[in-house]
Amino acid sequence: MFFTWNAYSMTRTKLKKNIADLSAEIESVDDDKVRSIQKTLLNLLEYVISENDRLKDENQKLRDEINRLKGEQ
Repeated sequence: MFFTWNAYSMTRTKLKKNIADLSAEIESVDDDKVRSIQKTLLNLLEYVISENDRLKDENQKLRDEINRLKGEQ
């Protein structure tokens, strides 16, 4: 199965579902080396998505703090 998706327009829930679908598809690959590489890439993708979410949260907190400080001046 070939997946096409646009990460910019996808919600976190849809991303998780697509990753789960990809993970299931990886198990059907016969070549152990290819399957290992795919799993590694999928793990990296999950990490990058998670880190991106964390950074978005941090940026929002910093924006909120800036706005709070501007209001105090």
